[in-house]
Amino acid sequence: TVSAAVVTGKLVGGSATMNHALAFEPPRPVIRDWRDLYGADLDYDDLEPHLTAIHKLLRIAPVPESQISGSNLALRRGVQALGLPHHGPAQRNAHQCIGCGFCDLGCRYNRKLTPLNMVLPLAARHGAQVLANCRVDQLLLETLPDDGRAGRTHRVTGVVAHLTDARGRDRQRVEIRARRVVLAAGPFASPRILMQSGVPGQRLAKGSERAVGERFSTHATTTFFADFDEALYPSAATPPMGYFVKKYEVEDQTGADPARDHVRYALEGLLSHPLAIAQLVPYESAESHFAFMRRLNQTMTLAVMFRDRPVGRVTARGFEYALAEEDQPGWLDALRTGARVMFAAGARRVFFNSHRPLILNRPADIDAMLTADLVRQERIQITSGHPMGGCALGGNPKRDVVDSRGRSWDVDGLYVADSSILPTSLGVNPCYTVYALGRYIAQGIVEDMRT
Repeated sequence: TVSAAVVTGKLVGGSATMNHALAFEPPRPVIRDWRDLYGADLDYDDLEPHLTAIHKLLRIAPVPESQISGSNLALRRGVQALGLPHHGPAQRNAHQCIGCGFCDLGCRYNRKLTPLNMVLPLAARHGAQVLANCRVDQLLLETLPDDGRAGRTHRVTGVVAHLTDARGRDRQRVEIRARRVVLAAGPFASPRILMQSGVPGQRLAKGSERAVGERFSTHATTTFFADFDEALYPSAATPPMGYFVKKYEVEDQTGADPARDHVRYALEGLLSHPLAIAQLVPYESAESHFAFMRRLNQTMTLAVMFRDRPVGRVTARGFEYALAEEDQPGWLDALRTGARVMFAAGARRVFFNSHRPLILNRPADIDAMLTADLVRQERIQITSGHPMGGCALGGNPKRDVVDSRGRSWDVDGLYVADSSILPTSLGVNPCYTVYALGRYIAQGIVEDMRT
């Protein structure tokens, strides 16, 4: 069985081109942890001007009341019935969104503001050249003389890549020479390019930890569903994720302070394409599966975003990830809370993305059927779109892959600027944080070039 699956985008503009366009600010306690626990020379004040600039560029704004419908409206109804305090409409980088609901296919109306239609055109106007269908395989490195420079034993001089056809087959090898290289290939490809370039071996040779590919997290995302007697019309004039509720790591939720307290998890209303839902609903027989899908307009979907420990690892051909034992009670609490929200919203049954059908027919089933053993046995599959880590930032050259400015601790002229540098899970959708970190790193590159 598969205990975890992770989806990423592979297109011009990257995953942000076809994500759900949620723009949650980075939690202040997480940034504080990076500084206090990992020695990052970075705090929230350093990111604030970049968050402000991205907010303006991408026209980030809350989902309007007129678009709180479908699963999002049912989620609001459920959390209000239970009296949960921390909920509201999501912030999104979409301008004049018409609410078609299928952002994860890319925005056919060009209302979602992404790297594809905002950032790359801006770069092109300043002289950048975009090579589509071009796969970078490794870095071109040369050894620095003597003891290197500030602990860096090698210097990057460019990349080796292959132009490919529409099916990904190699057509032509190319070399691109550059004095500085920025890896922004994501938490799978960025570590693998470093692996293929021999960087882990260089680190081990000088007594550092391997680090590359380590400290990988996923938000332990899972989706689950509820069946209603009345139609919800989940795809009718609503973004796919438009409403949320958060739980913080404090006993008294009413006293939680987002500036001080960590998010434990968030539950978000979700719309998935019918083809995706068909792969996730319980399968007992062709007839029962057909019956589930016929009730799609009466189905509510929730997604869990859990602040998991970075215990996974990216490998040369895949990844290894399982929920840490210490995280299992909190993840179970997220499942139980989500089920209670759904029943409070009026659901008649709740079902999960599990290896064997798991269906709750009444609220009394929640504690009886959602158990610690079920989580320990990995019966509910994690299906995440938020891979993080693998090139973690920090202040320790022996432990971390890059510093707080995205500079490689091992290769002069090399930077990493994507979600692979997040040393811990955020607990919220990471896109806005990655935009701001990318801009912060770019500012540092400009300063380096001027010195």
